[in-house]
Amino acid sequence: MKTHFIISKTFFSAVLATSMMLSSVSLFAQMKVGAHPTVIDHTTNFEVESNDGHRFKVKKETGKVEIIDGSQGNDKILTSDANGVATWRSKPELRIDQTVFIGTQAPDNHVVITNWEKIFNRSEDRIPLVVRPGSLPGWDATTKQYTIQEDGYYRVFAGGKITGTVAPPRVTLASFYLGPWYALNQYYNINKEVGPQLSVNWEGELKKGQVVNIWVTNNPLSGPDQHLKVSDSFLSITRLY
Repeated sequence: MKTHFIISKTFFSAVLATSMMLSSVSLFAQMKVGAHPTVIDHTTNFEVESNDGHRFKVKKETGKVEIIDGSQGNDKILTSDANGVATWRSKPELRIDQTVFIGTQAPDNHVVITNWEKIFNRSEDRIPLVVRPGSLPGWDATTKQYTIQEDGYYRVFAGGKITGTVAPPRVTLASFYLGPWYALNQYYNINKEVGPQLSVNWEGELKKGQVVNIWVTNNPLSGPDQHLKVSDSFLSITRLY
């Protein structure tokens, strides 16, 4: 006895269409929703396009998302309004402060400062720093100073530990400077046993091309001459919005 199966044309067509769609997805692994559904970037797996050309993409090779709505741009941040509508905005628009440079003195690199020769901001009196990750370009290891990359309003903070090389009684005036403004912090009576941590800060407008550095002077006041040893220094430069 034979059993006959009757399949309607409608059902057969639906099965065939589904099979073709699944085969297509499996073969090409791409899907497009919205405007121009038959046109999809070959580098994407999934794309949504609005009538005005704005697009949401998932990249095929990396899995990363692209949101292209006309507000996108380099280093912008994706934000949301009260209704959940997303927009790309820049750091100045959001008034987010940006630390453009952090440099620290290497732990094994104590800088020796000899007697001051009445010349400010000598290269040999400047403190060499190691650039911390995330800093923007601008540090010159040869001149030991940072060059501002953009006009803006900045806060600059610096510090370091200073000790002497001669035992007390001894009086030396150590001056820790922040350039180019000659902002400074000073300490008297530094010797081999007394070594303060000095810090100084400055805030104001800076122009592109201006340089920032830190240096120390050694001004003997009484007793035998001594050198100063500078360690644990740092320089931090933040652009304020």
